[in-house]
Amino acid sequence: MATLLPAKKIGPFQTDMLLAVMVLSIVGVMIVPLPAGMLDILLTINLSFSLVVLVNALYVKGPLELSTFPTIMLIATLLRLALNVASTRLILGDAYAGDMISSFGSFVVKDNYVVGFVVFLILVAIQFFVIVKGTERNAEVGARFTLDAMPGKQMSIDADLNAGLINEEEAKARREDLSREASFFGAMDGAAKFVKGDAIAGILITLVNILAGMVVGVLQLGLAPMEAVQTYTKLTIGDGLMSQLPALALSVAAGIVVSRAAEKTSLGENLQRQLFEEKKPMAIVAAALVVLAMLPGLPAIPLLTVAALLALSLRKGKALPVDPDAEGEGAGANADDEPSLQDSMRVDRLELALGFGLIPLVEHKDRDFLDRVAGMRRKIAQEVGIFLPKIRVRDDVGLEPSGYEYRLRGHRIGKGEVFPGQLLCIGPPDKLAKLEGVDTREPAFGLPAKWVANPLRGDAERAGLTVVDSIVVIITHLTELMRKHAHEIIDRQDVQDLIDRLAEDSPALVKTNIPDKVALGTVHRVLEALLRESVPIVDLGSIVEVIVDQSEQVKDPDLLTEYVRARLTRTITESATSSGNVLAAISLDPRLETMLVKQVRESGLQLAGNVTPNVLDAVYTGIEHILSAVKERGLSPVVLCSPQIRLAFRRMIEPHYPNLLVLSYHEVIEDADVQSVGVLTLEGPRKQSASNHDQSDQPISV
Repeated sequence: MATLLPAKKIGPFQTDMLLAVMVLSIVGVMIVPLPAGMLDILLTINLSFSLVVLVNALYVKGPLELSTFPTIMLIATLLRLALNVASTRLILGDAYAGDMISSFGSFVVKDNYVVGFVVFLILVAIQFFVIVKGTERNAEVGARFTLDAMPGKQMSIDADLNAGLINEEEAKARREDLSREASFFGAMDGAAKFVKGDAIAGILITLVNILAGMVVGVLQLGLAPMEAVQTYTKLTIGDGLMSQLPALALSVAAGIVVSRAAEKTSLGENLQRQLFEEKKPMAIVAAALVVLAMLPGLPAIPLLTVAALLALSLRKGKALPVDPDAEGEGAGANADDEPSLQDSMRVDRLELALGFGLIPLVEHKDRDFLDRVAGMRRKIAQEVGIFLPKIRVRDDVGLEPSGYEYRLRGHRIGKGEVFPGQLLCIGPPDKLAKLEGVDTREPAFGLPAKWVANPLRGDAERAGLTVVDSIVVIITHLTELMRKHAHEIIDRQDVQDLIDRLAEDSPALVKTNIPDKVALGTVHRVLEALLRESVPIVDLGSIVEVIVDQSEQVKDPDLLTEYVRARLTRTITESATSSGNVLAAISLDPRLETMLVKQVRESGLQLAGNVTPNVLDAVYTGIEHILSAVKERGLSPVVLCSPQIRLAFRRMIEPHYPNLLVLSYHEVIEDADVQSVGVLTLEGPRKQSASNHDQSDQPISV
């Protein structure tokens, strides 16, 4: 028995070879005479290919899903012109061009050549003046708008990447899609000219065939003038229809592709959802048709038939989504139900409370919000080193319809307001002033922003503004809150989970030391102290190793944290650098530093309760002055001081400047680009001379 071998896929090399052979064959058709039977086959292939492209255009969800369309249009146009040449050769030479052309000509003409010719001209006019013109304009405008909007879209991609909503690979893919989209619309703008030229060529070929056919038929074949007109008109119209029908199909496909915005569903699903889900418009149309049917002189049967169909469609109600885990409203709760009491007393670690107007943003049927939250949790895990707990989302009637709150163990840590269906534009106030909308502040960073309507996206992106939707605003705000409050989020169970994962990679480090030599609570307090000062704990192995090594001599978690920080020098320096890998440093005047070292030795780490109010006021005033001066330069400065007072100084300024990092000289790597931006003195902010100001941007030795 013969063995059936599995079918093999055509590889890229074979596909390229097949395409090359096909294009060369099309060129050959223009030169080599074809028999009528072969022409019938090629005409059928041409028509079928055009219909395949048209149907595929209905199913694409965005233009880039059919990015080869401009090339397809060029090859299809070349094929049609080649077949026109071959059919013209047969029509003029043999007065016969195969069954396909003869059948189409007889079917359309039906012994009335004027009507047939008019039908052909109407098809050409529809294609040339309506579809091709519109497609050409759509492609031209799409190419221009795509190029103008590229800077703003690039900034939106960077914003999503920084917020953790996408990773590097997704960002790279989006940037490639932007480039492909611009190339696509530019190519479509040129490809529309192919179809336009093809329509003009079709008219010329038809006129030439009729006139030349009459000459050939009368002078060479000896036909009567009327017989020659009938024969060649029928063949020419059939040839024109076999050429223009595929061209019309491709033109319609081109119009569909270039007019499609990026969607998650096909064109048919979008039309069903956008046109026929709302019942009121159909009810109004049905009533209008009934009124028209009652008017004298109008045909009642077709009007009432369509009205009845619309009325039947109204009876199909839209099913509401059912949550299988939700109890019915009529199911009363038992007052003695212990699990219900426990659930009501439980406090969620992380909670997102939404006004009722924002509930559609987080519905489970649209996983956009859930997917972005998952991306944010991955981003925090990679950058900070902790696993965020699940976020419970609930509605809160006490909030404004467009308001939301983030809560940590029942306490609010952030709030904001978003407007679904609108876009938040972020950028300089002078550029925002050119847009019509509602002025606001971006909730995560407090940047100037404005809520604008969706149609203004193109204007905002061309102005260089960052444009984001409501979900991005909520997720970006959440990301910054998670970084800021990471030390409050992490609990003992989280630390145990981290240690368990570390044990899989470093069993010798964990299993013989935790909790035998080092208590889990000590590790928790060290990690909490690191996160409080924005030090990532991704390198958990190094952290635990230092704790284990120092645990016999050092029991104080604060001192253990300082030893760990000395090990994480590179991590601390990298997390503290501003844009351009510059470490903007605020240094301490030697007299101030000497006095603080003495206070720490005498009184411990609580400097705020031991130094005089004048010293505190001088330090706070100096910090405020320096921060105001460097704000315009886009720098995030840190305080550099001696290791003896680092922690004490941090605790002293934390109530007023919780986000200002304090580093010791030993926590800065040797090759760091450190630039002094100011000096704190006992007299307050130092008045810098012009020469000092010029030197402030130069690296200093640490």
